[in-house]
Amino acid sequence: MTNRAIIILVGLAVAIFLLTQTFYTVDPTKQVLVRQFGAIVGNPKTEPGLYAKVPLIQDIQRIDRRLLDYEAEEFEIIAGDQKRLVVDAYARYKIVNAKTYAQTVPGGEPALRGLLDSLINSEIRGVLSSVPLHAVLTDQRANLMDEITRRVNSKTKELGVETV
Repeated sequence: MTNRAIIILVGLAVAIFLLTQTFYTVDPTKQVLVRQFGAIVGNPKTEPGLYAKVPLIQDIQRIDRRLLDYEAEEFEIIAGDQKRLVVDAYARYKIVNAKTYAQTVPGGEPALRGLLDSLINSEIRGVLSSVPLHAVLTDQRANLMDEITRRVNSKTKELGVETV
């Protein structure tokens, strides 16, 4: 191989590398944040398609737009009438503000699940410890669940997350 062929191959490899680092796609189920040296640049890209970024300077972070599931481990609480309850909680949530989410939950989804775990457990304990056991087992249950959801949602809004 001649020197000229080697230079052409290296140049071609660099060009292909820069092209792969310049363009990115946005999936319909994701939203993408562009970060420049760690700081978020612009608004999240939510429309599916092909986008460009500055190679080697800008990076992308993909965040799910779908409704996601969360299931807590069973835990025991004492109801308002001093009877024990074993609670198996689950929630569905959606990341509605990707920029706020990325800034307030730097660990991503695993960190969010940890936050949801403590938040949901605390709100369930707060609501169910003030009512008797029969309220949990009757028609009042729906109202109690709505109250827990409302309380959790008021706290997760600060994280850019909506609890359904």
